Amino acid sequence: GCTVLEGDTATLSVSVGPVPDVRGMSVDSATVTLGDKGLTVAGTVEEPSDSFDAGSVIRLADRDGGGNWRPGESVTLVVSSGPPLFPVPDIVGMTRDEAKKTLTDAGFDFEYATLWDAVLNEITKVESQVPAAGSERARRGASTA
Repeated sequence: GCTVLEGDTATLSVSVGPVPDVRGMSVDSATVTLGDKGLTVAGTVEEPSDSFDAGSVIRLADRDGGGNWRPGESVTLVVSSGPPLFPVPDIVGMTRDEAKKTLTDAGFDFEYATLWDAVLNEITKVESQVPAAGSERARRGASTA
């Protein structure tokens, strides 16, 4: 984007190609792949993800100041800590149907002895639960590593 006259000095920047797509790779594999393009990995930060297993690279952190990465620069990898965790609701003391609705509304799957379906809901009562209320778990549909 500039005019260079005869006898002037100009500096040219030559691309070494695009930054490789390291999404889904392990940190070690991403480090090698990026190193082949002259980039070094300065570190990692974790972020929950339903799309990537724990330990897999989600993306490169944004470059300070924006713009393109250049050989010799350091990048930070954003790595999955696995699916986000949510507290399990307390269902002890609820009827069967109340407990099922509470867990479903909170986004959790559940298992119970279906022989209880033959009993009137009004006379059922949850006496215990595993996992315990307040413990943190991934919601249904989340990937598990």
